[in-house]
Amino acid sequence: MEEALLQHRRLTLLPAGKARLGGAGTTSLALACAHRLAGTRAYPGGVWWVPAAGRPEDALGRLAADLRRLALPAVREALDEEPVDAPADDLARAVRRALQAGREASLLVLDDVDAEGWLDHLPLGEARVLSTTRDERFAFRRKLAVAPLPGGLAADLARALGARPRDAADRHALESLAGRELGGLPLAVELAALYVKSTGRSWAAYAGRLRTQTRLLLEDREPPEGYAASVIAAIDVSIDRHAPDAPARRLLDGAAVFAPNAVPVAWAFAAAGLDPARPSAPDLLAELGGLGLITVHEGADTLSMHRLVHRRVRDLVPVGPWVRASRRAACGVAVWLAEGTDPARTAEIDARRIHVDEALVAAERSLSDLAWVLIADRLAVHLQAHRAHDEARSLFERALTKAERLEPPNPGQVRVCLSNLAGLLVETGHAREARPLLERALAVDDDPGAGAPSSVRLSKLSRVLQGLGRTQAARPLLERALAMGGSAEDEVPDDDDLPETARVLHELRNAAHAGGVIEPALAGEHLDAPGVTRLLDALEQAASAPATSDGAPTATRSTTLGLALYALGHSGDARPLLESALQRCEIAHGPDHPEVAAALLNLAAVLRSLGDDAGARRCLERARGIAEVLPEADSLRTGIETRLARL
Repeated sequence: MEEALLQHRRLTLLPAGKARLGGAGTTSLALACAHRLAGTRAYPGGVWWVPAAGRPEDALGRLAADLRRLALPAVREALDEEPVDAPADDLARAVRRALQAGREASLLVLDDVDAEGWLDHLPLGEARVLSTTRDERFAFRRKLAVAPLPGGLAADLARALGARPRDAADRHALESLAGRELGGLPLAVELAALYVKSTGRSWAAYAGRLRTQTRLLLEDREPPEGYAASVIAAIDVSIDRHAPDAPARRLLDGAAVFAPNAVPVAWAFAAAGLDPARPSAPDLLAELGGLGLITVHEGADTLSMHRLVHRRVRDLVPVGPWVRASRRAACGVAVWLAEGTDPARTAEIDARRIHVDEALVAAERSLSDLAWVLIADRLAVHLQAHRAHDEARSLFERALTKAERLEPPNPGQVRVCLSNLAGLLVETGHAREARPLLERALAVDDDPGAGAPSSVRLSKLSRVLQGLGRTQAARPLLERALAMGGSAEDEVPDDDDLPETARVLHELRNAAHAGGVIEPALAGEHLDAPGVTRLLDALEQAASAPATSDGAPTATRSTTLGLALYALGHSGDARPLLESALQRCEIAHGPDHPEVAAALLNLAAVLRSLGDDAGARRCLERARGIAEVLPEADSLRTGIETRLARL
């Protein structure tokens, strides 16, 4: 195979025969090849393993995090031009450019390609590509068919795995099974060998057990198309090693709720209703791994199972345990996503996206509608941050529809869904569509069962009204939001609710002085408001409690304090904080990110209040340049033009 890679830039391993059966060993062969090559100097640019099922853009987007940490400097530098929280499609293009920028030969291994589009994403230059697939439509022009093992080699594989025959009769049983009944299929041979080794039984005893299971299987149903019944029976024998209610079997069922590859171990245990911290947890993983049913990736705290095993586990689990495992899985993922979808977790959420999608399916299967709503809502927030607006909107809309039908009713969740969908619409320039949603959200606030109202929704609605030219109608909403002093319990806040309070003060100032006159005394009218009191406390503590290890506030904290000082009439003190926030946004996101445009608008307001109209104009013109290339940024562009017209 190594010689073929030297001759051809792109090579595909696929099972031999028309059926293209899984379990033929293409992944194992590719993995063995990758390990061998990684230990040589054949590919000094790195050997990169990519689980490639699904969209090419998503798979390459997940690779970006590894390249940023481990690749050679030329690749890292090329990739650093793209923000960490960029959409998956942008990250995929950046990965391609970065791999092409490498001057050293590298190898990209794509395992289990099952979708079109890879040819448009493959790097050129010094990069080579090895892929595995079961569908010839997705194979490269250069292909290498992986045939089942001949009987002798299949028996040798079993012996190499530690399942040696005891005598001549046992040796005959092994050779008959491996080459004939198991068809030389590496997956089936491996499962059989590990079962014999784990149980201490003879090959003759295993042959009798396998034939009984094969007969039962044929009496019950036809095996999957293309597979011999004895191959499926070998999987069943290993699965049935543990009774349906045994902890190891429950763990296997829990893992099967998710996609086959790289399941977080903690999620599998949660779906099984087991505690991963219990002393016996490592033993359960070892039992299943010893049977070949799962592979545990120690460093990553994940586990995987072969796709055929995964499918068979799902076929065999009884309905009741399956529904319970699905419900626990959905609830566990909902809780995990509730911990936050901020940029710091971007790579982690992207890496688990395929399992989050399976959790949505599990929530539907188990009729866990509230869990479905929570997962969809938080996933949509994540997608919105990645500017995947169409996909985010679809999820927000579906979450709202389900939230409105929850039994028992959950007004608070309806309110969250209304507010989040409206926020996306505002961000994408559809303020007129957002307004009725926010008004409905405020109406829910009056429902006794909805919990406390939110300053966030009030300020969102005020921004919609201002965007529609109804500035004076926005002022009472802002004053009400300021009096609340923070978010309601059902909202997911920023780093804290101080940024929202500072923003409200800033917008209240603009609403009160729509003609453009800046008066520093406005905040004095609201000094008793809880939000303003907390802002003043934060200002006093800022110098003695820096938010980062290098002694400087983060971009969010700088913006918070800068807007607070500006709103309280101290523009001179606000200026350096907002300049620092702009610089940090540029470092974190690149020069053309929406966050940079927002930071420029904040700084422009302060510069104008200080009489530096030329500086304010430079900021606004740069923000306009960013907004012109952003999709669905009509409201941002309108706001910039309005401010420029006032200068």
